[in-house]
Amino acid sequence: MEALTFVVAIATIAILHTIVPDHYLPISMLALAKRWDQKKIVKAVLLVGSAHVSGSILIGLIALVVGLEFSAYIASFVENLAGYLLCGFGVLYAVMALHGHHSHRHYPHHHDDHDPHHDETLYSLALILGMMPCIPAIPIFVIASLKGAMLGAITMITFAVLTILTMGVLVYLTNLPGRKIPPQNERRANIIAGVVIFLTGLFILIFELKRRIIHQFASTFGRRDCIAWIEYSLRSGRVPGYFTTFI
Repeated sequence: MEALTFVVAIATIAILHTIVPDHYLPISMLALAKRWDQKKIVKAVLLVGSAHVSGSILIGLIALVVGLEFSAYIASFVENLAGYLLCGFGVLYAVMALHGHHSHRHYPHHHDDHDPHHDETLYSLALILGMMPCIPAIPIFVIASLKGAMLGAITMITFAVLTILTMGVLVYLTNLPGRKIPPQNERRANIIAGVVIFLTGLFILIFELKRRIIHQFASTFGRRDCIAWIEYSLRSGRVPGYFTTFI
C-alpha cells in the first residue's frame, strides 16, 4: 500500500509537471516551424525527454548523498541557468531565421533527415531542457529510496516513463496544425518559434525568481527539512495542494 502511494504521487507529479509549457513547447514550435515528420518528432521527444528526466534523477541521487539542502541549491542554480540559455537559444534561432539561415528550400525533402542543423538544434535543446530538474519529484525520490532501493527505482522509472509519454502526447497534439504550414511560410514560422522559445525561457526565470523569494522567506523560520522543501514547491505553484495527502 505504501509503494502504491509513492507511485501515485510520483505519477501525478510526472504528468502535471510536464503540462507546464517549458517541457514541450520548444519542441512543438521547432517541429511546427520545420514541418518535422513523425519520425523526427519521436526522436526529439525521446532525446529531450530522456535528458530532462535524467537531470531530475541525477539531482535526486545527489540529494541522497549530500542532502536535500545542497541539492536544492544545485537544482535552483541549473534551472536558472537553463532559463538564460533557453532565452539565448530563442534569440539566436529567431535572428538566424530572420537572415534566412533556417531555410531548407535548396535541399530535397528526402535528405532532410541528414541535415546537420537539425541535429545541432535538437542536441542543444536537449542539453538546455535536460538541465531543468523537476523539483517536486526530488524529495519523493529521496524518501522512497530511503525506504528501499527497489521503491526508489520504481518511483524514478515511473517518473521517467510518464514524463516522456506525456511530453510526446502534448507535442503530437500541438503539432497537428503543423502539417498544413506551407513551405513559403517556413521563415516566418521559424522566427515565431524563436520568439516563443525566448518567452518560454523568460517564463522559467520569472518562475524561478518567485520560487527563490518564497524559499528565502520560509528559510527565515528555520524550515529546512524535506517536508519543508515539498511545502515550498507547493506554495510556488508547481504542484497542487492535494499532493500533501501523499506525504
